[in-house]
Amino acid sequence: MPISPQVLEDQVHEWAKTSEKVLLVKHAEERQDERRISSREIFEVLRKGKISEEPYQDSYGDWRIRMHHVVAGRRIDIAVAVKKDKLAVITVMGKEKS
Repeated sequence: MPISPQVLEDQVHEWAKTSEKVLLVKHAEERQDERRISSREIFEVLRKGKISEEPYQDSYGDWRIRMHHVVAGRRIDIAVAVKKDKLAVITVMGKEKS
């Protein structure tokens, strides 16, 4: 069933208010360390970021989205799976603001 990007974005913002509904998968943790992206920056993107690509539903029925936000002068992008009851952060990417 289709869902609007705005509804997904609002849901992510709401769920990211507390860490209980957010899971960082191992790959995301590895990229977080490699790219020197803090947990605070990840939560900032989840709480205030905008969806930057069209959401799609994967084979498990989860919605996959990519969000971005500028944190401390650096653009952070996060790939997220919006599951039935939580968010799974799949990967994180950072780019210096130009």
